[in-house]
Amino acid sequence: MTAEAKTIINQALALPPATKADLVELLLNSMEQDQAYSPNDVDIAWAKEANERFQAFLDGKTQGQSRAEVTEALRARHPR
Repeated sequence: MTAEAKTIINQALALPPATKADLVELLLNSMEQDQAYSPNDVDIAWAKEANERFQAFLDGKTQGQSRAEVTEALRARHPR
């Protein structure tokens, strides 16, 4: 990330919540307009990624986590 981008992010984080929400909406809309890929392209890319991850798991290159481990990690990251 460039220094300019970090400066912009820090400025955005200092904005009031309603202004942040407006900024998020504008940024997301701009990304949709810039999107060079169709929703079908995205689905195909995610299916390929899922297959590659599953094959890596089957080949023993990665390990899975239990539901309890995932739940615990999520709760630690996002306390209520």
